[in-house]
Amino acid sequence: MTAIVYVSNTGTAKRYAEALAEKTGWPCFAADKYAGTADDAVFLGWVLGGEIQGLKKLRESGAAIRAVGAVGVLAQEADKVREKNCPAGEPFFFLPGAFDVKKQKGLYKLMCGMLVKAIKAKVKDSPDKEGEKILSIFENGVDLYSEEALQEMADSLNN
Repeated sequence: MTAIVYVSNTGTAKRYAEALAEKTGWPCFAADKYAGTADDAVFLGWVLGGEIQGLKKLRESGAAIRAVGAVGVLAQEADKVREKNCPAGEPFFFLPGAFDVKKQKGLYKLMCGMLVKAIKAKVKDSPDKEGEKILSIFENGVDLYSEEALQEMADSLNN
């Protein structure tokens, strides 16, 4: 049997995992609650600095990974995230995520504050649409959750 395992920061990876569980009928677990009892796992995790959070730890546990879903807000980074986290041939899906600075805690909140200052300085020195878009995401938040993107993943896993 396949299990769905996730690591979530703002709740979006959890939303995707629970919706995928409904579509497939597979059990769903937060990574810290997963005992590795399934034959294989579909992993969903949020992206920070190009790394899918929790994936390395699940790999180190010896779990057989059937597919990986990376939840993030910058879709243009999907290929880099795949290259950094998944071996060639492993099914990979980029799922549009959400970000809300108000939901960040501790170190992540501090990092976000520093990042906003750096982005503001960059945009001020050389304004461009991409920089302004990223600044808006960090200042105002965004929710890009997509049932359509999840359906593509579910269809692929059910075939």
